[in-house]
Amino acid sequence: MSTTTSARQAQGRTSLRVHRFQDWAGGRDASRAASALACVGELGEIGYWRCWGPDFESVWSDEMFRLYGFEPGADTLTLADYTGRIHPEDRNRVTRVLGEALAHDRHADLEYRIVLPDGALRYVRCRSRREWNEAEKRFEIFGIVMDQTARLGRLRDLADEQAAARFVAENARDIISRTAVTGEVLYISKAVTVITGWRPEDFIGRSVWHLIHPDDLERVAAAMRTLWDDRRRRASTTIVYRFKRREGGWVWLQANPRLVKDTHGRVLECVDVIRDVTERKAQEAELAAARAAAEAAAAAKSEFLANMSHELRTPLTSILGFADLIGQSSELAPADRRRLERVRDAGRTLLAVVNDVLDFSKLEAGGLQLDVQPFALPRLLEDVAALVQGQAEEKGLALSWACDPDAPPLVGDATRLRQVLLNLASNAVKFTAEGEVAISARLTACDGDHAIVRIEVADTGIGIAPEARGRLFQRFRQIDGSISRRFGGTGLGLAICKRLVELMGGEIGVDSREGEGSTFWIEAPLPVAASLDVPAASPEPAVAPSRGLRVLVAEDHPANRELIAAVLGALGCEVALACDGVEAVEVMAAQAFDLVLMDMQMPNLDGPSAVRRIRSMGGPAAATPIAALTANVLPDQVAACRAAGMDAHLAKPIDARALAALLDDVAQGRLRARESHSAQRA
Repeated sequence: MSTTTSARQAQGRTSLRVHRFQDWAGGRDASRAASALACVGELGEIGYWRCWGPDFESVWSDEMFRLYGFEPGADTLTLADYTGRIHPEDRNRVTRVLGEALAHDRHADLEYRIVLPDGALRYVRCRSRREWNEAEKRFEIFGIVMDQTARLGRLRDLADEQAAARFVAENARDIISRTAVTGEVLYISKAVTVITGWRPEDFIGRSVWHLIHPDDLERVAAAMRTLWDDRRRRASTTIVYRFKRREGGWVWLQANPRLVKDTHGRVLECVDVIRDVTERKAQEAELAAARAAAEAAAAAKSEFLANMSHELRTPLTSILGFADLIGQSSELAPADRRRLERVRDAGRTLLAVVNDVLDFSKLEAGGLQLDVQPFALPRLLEDVAALVQGQAEEKGLALSWACDPDAPPLVGDATRLRQVLLNLASNAVKFTAEGEVAISARLTACDGDHAIVRIEVADTGIGIAPEARGRLFQRFRQIDGSISRRFGGTGLGLAICKRLVELMGGEIGVDSREGEGSTFWIEAPLPVAASLDVPAASPEPAVAPSRGLRVLVAEDHPANRELIAAVLGALGCEVALACDGVEAVEVMAAQAFDLVLMDMQMPNLDGPSAVRRIRSMGGPAAATPIAALTANVLPDQVAACRAAGMDAHLAKPIDARALAALLDDVAQGRLRARESHSAQRA
């Protein structure tokens, strides 16, 4: 009878003689061996069994009972109980293989599933072999059963992870690649075709260095050498380079290679995620071009402003300067003097426009810095009122100012605050036909260290319609075209005021009723000065002769040369003239002077170059104070004067009082060539 037939008969019997190893083994030593074997099996989750005969009479270890989900030592098991625990899909295979192993001298090694009472699956591996039992004169099968559930679960999880990773790699928009330490591509995802046109099989087993743009090759190689250098211990890097498309042209790629190492730190391979950044690089190029265009436009604007300032200030120097000289004459008829004042006023108005444009340009560029010093608020209002008093008297307007005389001294930029108030007061006078203009200031809060200052300029002028107020404080904007035609102006004044007040941390606004007048106000937080002893502003010095100083004037404009010589002559100076920088250097080499007034922009040799040559001559020439007298007044232009070796800067049009103060500094020894310049030698 075949073993298979015996197995089928045995399944129908009511009992299966299953014994525990401890009960089956005889003798003390055998019992100890069986106990040790059972302990090892429990610790290793390995079940031991032995069976013989056509009925598969068996002995099991306790671990065998546990693996199959039976109570250890159960003695009512049937063959159907045993086979019933084997998964139906695996049952016939298991009984066939075990039957053949019992009938023939064969080893068996198979894996199958066990269905536990709660329905859970247990994966096991069974290994067995046939042996001859000399004592019993029979063949027996000895085997072990090992629980494989955890291992196979890990394998399944790993397989799932690998499948998921492959799914992501194959469907990702980025290229995912693996490269061997020798540089050959081990794997590359399908995205490479979408991005570059090449197929994955075009790369497998090959290197891709020949497809990198020649201009990027060395940079990429250097980055990879750095990555592969174990001494740096870098895990990854980012490289952006161009890669050749299959159909021609180049695509920008961003690679993020990462080294994969074993537990000993040896590099196994390189894993890379590569992204198409062609669009981003195009945007960066557009931004760079736009930035370059903006910088070029800003440079052109700065150059234009510098040229405009120079070209306007140069003729204004002659207009205002000669007007002042003529005004000093006592022989002018009243009508001629009145006409001369009109020339002066027109010139000063034009100069104010130029200054407004330059101020606004500096404010927009963030290049204007506040000069913070202690100042007296009442004196500030008094100065502003004095400056507009003449305008108000010409129109028959009453002008008043009021401020608490006990107001503490404050800390701020009094010059810029005066500029704001002067603009508001001048506008009030301009737009008021009859009535009054009142300037007032008060502290709305003061805690001893800080104060909130509110200054108001009120008028009884034309007022502002509600719908027009939104256009105030905007650059190049006035209420309407008729205002511009009737009163003139650039529309920059209030915009400059707003920027200056905001730079001080304050606010500016207006309350107005059309036809009844306006009140412009500013509020600004200002620190209270630590000392109440704030010196009053000293009166401006009179323009007085300056004790025969020898002055060299380098100026290319003939009218301005004549004007400067006349002004210096009136101040008691001995004057020598040079029409450009070359002539100035020649004159300085031949004669000694107390002061050089140097224009910046001159033909043949400009002012800064001439100063550098003079400073390099050594001797008395190098030690002579040199001051710029120029229409170049922008901050970078003033800085260029200082950098060239000039010791002072005077702006055109000429301020006779500032020039007199400079001459007095030279006469008193307060203005000398800086050591760093006078020490220069050729």
